[in-house]
Amino acid sequence: MAGICIVCKSSLESPGEVVSLRSAINHNPSSNAFGFNSEPLFCHRHCFICSVCSATLDEKWDSCGVSIEHRLYCKTHFESSQNDALIQALKSFKARSLALKAALEEESVVSDFQDESSFYSRVCACSEPKYVQRVRGYYSECTEKECPQRDSFTKSHENRFKSYCDLGSTRISGHAAASVAPDDFYRHFFYGVKHWNFCTREEDIGFVLITFRPEASPHSKGYFRIMVRSPYHLIFGLLSPSIHHHGSLSSREDVIQFLSQQADIKTTMKLITAPSAPAELLKMDSAFNKQAYKFGVVYMKEDQQTEEELFGNETHSKAFDDFLDLLGQRIRLRGFDKYRAGLDGNNDLTGKYSVFTKFNNNEVMFHVSTLLPFEEFDSQKLQRKRHIGNDIVCVVFMEATKTKFVPDCIKSNFLHSFIIVQVDVENNPNLYTVSVVSRDNVLSYDPPLYERHIFEKNDEFRDWILRKLIQGERACHRSPNFAKLHVSVTDATVGTIMISDVITK
Repeated sequence: MAGICIVCKSSLESPGEVVSLRSAINHNPSSNAFGFNSEPLFCHRHCFICSVCSATLDEKWDSCGVSIEHRLYCKTHFESSQNDALIQALKSFKARSLALKAALEEESVVSDFQDESSFYSRVCACSEPKYVQRVRGYYSECTEKECPQRDSFTKSHENRFKSYCDLGSTRISGHAAASVAPDDFYRHFFYGVKHWNFCTREEDIGFVLITFRPEASPHSKGYFRIMVRSPYHLIFGLLSPSIHHHGSLSSREDVIQFLSQQADIKTTMKLITAPSAPAELLKMDSAFNKQAYKFGVVYMKEDQQTEEELFGNETHSKAFDDFLDLLGQRIRLRGFDKYRAGLDGNNDLTGKYSVFTKFNNNEVMFHVSTLLPFEEFDSQKLQRKRHIGNDIVCVVFMEATKTKFVPDCIKSNFLHSFIIVQVDVENNPNLYTVSVVSRDNVLSYDPPLYERHIFEKNDEFRDWILRKLIQGERACHRSPNFAKLHVSVTDATVGTIMISDVITK
């Protein structure tokens, strides 16, 4: 068998001596958050021992574990390693919250980061973007798999702006939980089941909300599922009932006291009893975790590079029609009763038709430039810009082979990422070349272009670009500009909950 043992790093040769860690836990390779299969992990049978006590491990998960560093543990030491990591995260909770608060509030920090990112976009020489003009403040996603600048950029961004710590994705039983987005932790693990919410207000970081509940699984009985969050940082994890050097956690009061101490919360945490609190928290988290999306689609011809030129296309080609038909269904707006993304469904004020689709339980409406109203005497084409300029991710359908797209040509505070779909109508109308350009503070998002960036016009490409669009909007929401908006929503919601709780009592 080809490959390297994840424990001793030597070659895997004889199949009889090899243990598949996913097979050992009776868990087949699963899809990650982006829908791609994860790879199984392998090691020698004689390496299948606890990294701490060197005990030989049974091949059943209830007596062994695997850490994220690919080290193996017996059950006792696996639980200890998980708890140690969670406690360390709690101890750094306040410092991390303050660092993120400073990064978002101090313009000099954000500006320095943007300068660094602009440098990244200039020096990335893996492949010159063929259809995107380099512009300060934006970077083009690299199509090369090994790109050191991309890795450096990702690490820099996460060091400054990563706003959550997930230490609860693996249960004590070892069965990996479904990949859940941070904005969905509360709904997935707490809402609808018995849990407790405690809240206070710290002078330096604002509201602190601690949510927890006892685990009901036979494999994790006695454990507590916890979530500790400020407007800037969130910690999610599984807490053991027996904490080394801290005694045992046997009651609700023990848990909240322990968590408060570890997170260095100075003010008293108060139990929230208002019946409306769970619904308000769910609403808060769902504000940016949507099941309905809107994306712009702009038609671009050869030699067009300005906002006025792009929005000035009154009609479009058959190639663009084919692309729209691939994206979704052409719908009549009047009387349309599904998600309209701000388009008028009564009086045709925003055009008669648009493009709509459903994808993975999400509703998607497209703001298509040539389907929005065209007014000849409106040089700025405000009817079109009003919708597309308020989208976050936009598709540019480029019928050009010599012209490059200029990312900052559309003036907007919201547009953060563009997916450029280039087609050579004369020579190969059924082949699409994809480029992606985003603002400096948006991380690259899946599916990555280094895996594939040239597609045939078919349903496979439709699935790919819809997935790319949705992941793009989620990536943009993790950028500093939108993170500030998340902080405002969190502050307002938790403040309302605390006031409501006082009135209820």
